[in-house]
Amino acid sequence: MRFKIGASIGCYLPWAAVLPGLAMRAAIQARFDFSQLLPLRGLWTPWGINRRALRGLPIRYMERAWGCPESLAKVAIDRIRHQPDCPTPVDYAFFGVHADEIFYSLRSIYPKAWVIEHYFTPGVQLVEIHPGLWMSVEQIKATVAEYRWLNKPVSLVADLCHMREEPSARQLARRPPQVTTNKSLLGRWGNSLPELLPDCHAIQIQPLRDGGKELAGCLKHQPTELGDMLICIKEQGGPVEDLIVEATLGLRGIDFYSLCAMLRDFRCWIAEQVS
Repeated sequence: MRFKIGASIGCYLPWAAVLPGLAMRAAIQARFDFSQLLPLRGLWTPWGINRRALRGLPIRYMERAWGCPESLAKVAIDRIRHQPDCPTPVDYAFFGVHADEIFYSLRSIYPKAWVIEHYFTPGVQLVEIHPGLWMSVEQIKATVAEYRWLNKPVSLVADLCHMREEPSARQLARRPPQVTTNKSLLGRWGNSLPELLPDCHAIQIQPLRDGGKELAGCLKHQPTELGDMLICIKEQGGPVEDLIVEATLGLRGIDFYSLCAMLRDFRCWIAEQVS
């Protein structure tokens, strides 16, 4: 199999937030090939990053925190004011108030790891495809080509959940004034995914956030849209070699043994689809 299958440490939330070492050991036992880091609060100590917790798997990718709270009080005030673009209590529980410091410390410790960003910014390496870009497939491809023409090579990461979603409340709050629709500009995945794959460096495999229905279908080896997307990736070929699992059980993940069993089975299912 030419694909390597890795796991985001976020798969093991909520445990990974406080016991990242436990999450890494579980990922090793599940036979993942590499890991993707998040700046979780459990990596922070008064003496710096807890490097011992991250031993065992190559660190190939990392992402920033999706919310960087200043304090729990500020989170509470923003929630009372119904600010959709602000960190949530879950963000505080997972990342704490040192998320940016943790991220930049991780960058210095693992300089060869690819950083996945959510927007096209100066110096960006990889950009995740999601509706919050507020760009069509043609605009994304043109932007990638422009970066490369300027000798600032950038590639894409296709998130197989976000490519099928409509914009979230947080993304709607950041909608550019020139965009007049509340709908995703990416269109149907059957058209957008084949178009964008030649510019993709990696794939993030995340089932739909539909209460676990698609994930359950995958684990039961039933036909699913996610399975169709993986078959499309396998048949199209191209530069993609890394598949990054981002599946979680949500609140049910409090049962650590069930969470680990799900991720082992999900990894096996992915391998079957792309082999």
